[in-house]
Amino acid sequence: MEQKMEHRMNIRMPVSMPATVYYPGNGGHESCRAMTRNLGFGGACLEAGETPPSKGTIVRLAMDNAGGDPVVIDALVLRNDAEGLGIMFAYYGDDVFQRLASMLQPVLKQHYAHDLR
Repeated sequence: MEQKMEHRMNIRMPVSMPATVYYPGNGGHESCRAMTRNLGFGGACLEAGETPPSKGTIVRLAMDNAGGDPVVIDALVLRNDAEGLGIMFAYYGDDVFQRLASMLQPVLKQHYAHDLR
């Protein structure tokens, strides 16, 4: 069995939240609902239903945010296989960084508190 090597520059934490992936297709725009499996400042892994975009597609990810407007980030699909849809985020501004940080903060606190025990 071939072993996959990860080349991430940022850690990912297990975060599950509904999202929508928007991408070009069939002369217009398409979308599919998804659920994040993990999330970090550099990207995410999604379980995508329906017809997810293929590797190399530029997408717009809108993650549902219980506290307000969706967090919207442009990304590149790096992988689409049985393990899910792997995406790498494109550049985003400070406002999106702050919103990602607030989404990740509870998980990071729990993770590092567990490591210190």
